[in-house]
Amino acid sequence: MQNDYIFRFMNKLADDASNISKSYFKKELTLENKADVGEIFDPVTEIDKKIELAIRELIETSHPGHSIYGEEMGIKDTNSEYCWFIDPIDGTRSFVSGVPLWGTLIGLEYNTKPSFGVIDHPCLDERYIAIDGKAFLIKNGKSDILRTSNCQSLNEARLGFTSYDMFKTRNDQLIFDSIYDQVKITRSGGDCYFYSLLASGHMDIIIESSLQPYDIVAIIPLIEAAGGFISSWDGGSPNRGGSIVASASQDLHSQAIDILKNFK
Repeated sequence: MQNDYIFRFMNKLADDASNISKSYFKKELTLENKADVGEIFDPVTEIDKKIELAIRELIETSHPGHSIYGEEMGIKDTNSEYCWFIDPIDGTRSFVSGVPLWGTLIGLEYNTKPSFGVIDHPCLDERYIAIDGKAFLIKNGKSDILRTSNCQSLNEARLGFTSYDMFKTRNDQLIFDSIYDQVKITRSGGDCYFYSLLASGHMDIIIESSLQPYDIVAIIPLIEAAGGFISSWDGGSPNRGGSIVASASQDLHSQAIDILKNFK
């Protein structure tokens, strides 16, 4: 597939998802709990499922041979060189609480490499797209190239994370705290929007854990195309989620990894 076609098709997917999500935002919804017994409430709504179904149907109609990995409907593995990753509402807690920082994640792997990604924030009219090695923000019909900040040091960094409860073990909490105590500013509760802010130079480092592939595949190409760095806590591949650190610069990323590697 040509890059210009992928660009148009991913925008179409995001448009269809946005039309659904905006029509239900701040409306009364029925919540289900996906968490295991004893874990913190993990909400899912019929809208999460409706959005993913719409995206999957369009992919399957246009590209029936492609693989798909979605949060709500699982894996369709066709052994294709193309695999789509879908998180219909990243930040369902924000969505059902009226906080507009949630987004839709649509990522495309080519030969197992995260190559294209969309982070769409319908309520903010902000769409972040990575394609052809470039990162763009589309807002109000205009497109701007994105670059990460030039932050080089943890003690000057703005740190983002979604919630402390994603660090499920005491060891993970200690690891996170070791970075948290060194940075200049911390913000929580941003869901995928913090990665958009990192790509556009407004945040410098993000540390999270307990991520799934559909949480991260769309994000990886955006951060890298904007000039940032993203990996697992031990410096390995972030492609399948887990514990992730994303940084605005190589020096900042190296400082974080050096600390994170001290914990085993």
